[in-house]
Amino acid sequence: MARVKEKKRLLDRTHFIAAFGWGNSFPNTPATPASPRRRPISRRASPAFTLIEIMLALAIFSLLAGAVFFSVQAVGNASAILGTEQLRARKTDAFLSWCRKGFHNLSARSEIALQTRDSGAAGLAVELVIHRAPGAFSLGEFDAGGTEIVLGAIPDGRGAATVSVARFPGNLTEREQRRYLEETEWIPLLEGVKNLSWTFWNPAEKKFLEEWPEGQGLPEMIHLKMVLDSGEIVEAVFRPPTLQKQTETAQPNDTPSPSPVPVPPIPR
Repeated sequence: MARVKEKKRLLDRTHFIAAFGWGNSFPNTPATPASPRRRPISRRASPAFTLIEIMLALAIFSLLAGAVFFSVQAVGNASAILGTEQLRARKTDAFLSWCRKGFHNLSARSEIALQTRDSGAAGLAVELVIHRAPGAFSLGEFDAGGTEIVLGAIPDGRGAATVSVARFPGNLTEREQRRYLEETEWIPLLEGVKNLSWTFWNPAEKKFLEEWPEGQGLPEMIHLKMVLDSGEIVEAVFRPPTLQKQTETAQPNDTPSPSPVPVPPIPR
């Protein structure tokens, strides 16, 4: 009985020591391994971007967006410039075709004269006056203005000129003509012309001259030279119908290389 009580006492002490983890604090007590402690469960942080990573991503995105924007803007500007150049080329071709048709429709009685006219603060206007040209240089309702026609480079006050056309009656004096041209409405044909010169073929000297005597009819060839505001140089040679009525001996064998002395440039 005493042995049973001793075993029970030892068993109770063993359970007490194991519960509180005191090990071999009591003498004569067999060592009992302590129960393993629970380790704290470490919680791993959820994956996310840091502030530096977000700022770096925003900087890269800004650079890419800026590069795309400037690329699109450059393409747009290039398209606009190309469209402007194409429109200018079409207007120039249309003006030259209109002039070629107008000179071709001149009659044998037509005459030309070159003059300059003071257009005020803008500067001098270089004008080619064509007398007795009722059916030439047609512009629809504009043809009712008279039988005389003027092709003029009218300064626009910005360093360039606008090639325009006007008609006036044939029974005006020189003074009345100048007053009429100052008051009449000009029809613009080609804008942005920096310089314009007319020269006329002289068969005797076999070269183009910058003057043509009034009353001498029509020259064999009329040379037009224009310098546009883009820097492009446009040249054309027009042949009035009187050239077809002349003998072949009066015509130059080869088309001459025009080197005219230009009319004084339009003041800027």
